[in-house]
Amino acid sequence: MKNPLNLNFGFIGHSYLITGGTGSLGKGIVQRLTQANSTVRIVVFSRGEEKQQQMAQEYPQSVYPNVHFVIGDICNLDSLQIACKYYDVDIIIHAAAMKHVDVCERNPSECLRVNIDGTLNVVKAAKQVGVKRIVGISTDKATAPSSAYGYSKGMAEKILLQSNGNGLLVSAIRYGNVFGSSGSVIPRFLKDKGKGELGITDINMSRFSITLDEAVDVVIFTAKNALGGEVLIPKLPSYRITDVATAVGPQCRQKR
Repeated sequence: MKNPLNLNFGFIGHSYLITGGTGSLGKGIVQRLTQANSTVRIVVFSRGEEKQQQMAQEYPQSVYPNVHFVIGDICNLDSLQIACKYYDVDIIIHAAAMKHVDVCERNPSECLRVNIDGTLNVVKAAKQVGVKRIVGISTDKATAPSSAYGYSKGMAEKILLQSNGNGLLVSAIRYGNVFGSSGSVIPRFLKDKGKGELGITDINMSRFSITLDEAVDVVIFTAKNALGGEVLIPKLPSYRITDVATAVGPQCRQKR
């Protein structure tokens, strides 16, 4: 896979555990690590059996003996501890979260349980097992939050950063929107443009976006170079949501 930002990074550590590893970012990280002919052990940790089965077919053990799939839930501390200990994990990339704003608004208690309690479990497991580094994936919505999702990720950031120290290096990456990720607006616009109408929540809405390749770059760079206790914020271009809708479906009516 190409390295869009031309970053000179190598791979540190010998065993990565990726929470939410079957998501768009998790899959991108696994692809980058394996295509770089890295010998590091990769543990894909997530709770979705179907997605794990589908991804496991892309990485058969006969070809990728260093890629392992573990069904587990970050809200279950025991499952995290067992996976980290069994695979001798020294780096956790914490990408698991409830991330859809509307779903989090309808299910605030579950949002807080997954994004806050789950992050706390990641930290507890790391400390108890002796993990050396955590890279937590956050969001620009954690800044001055106005939603359950933003609030939960802001609290998750604080939990991560305050756990830094005593042999554990913890950093967070605050992304914007990853182009084409599951549930993001562009795939929805592409799906809906055949109807001749695209739904716009607020015409004043803007987006800060990053490509999946660039997002993976920042994760690997952070895993190697972060000193611990910091939030890394990539400088991203912004655009209006109405401009995206026009680019995807120039003939479509934008319904507000």
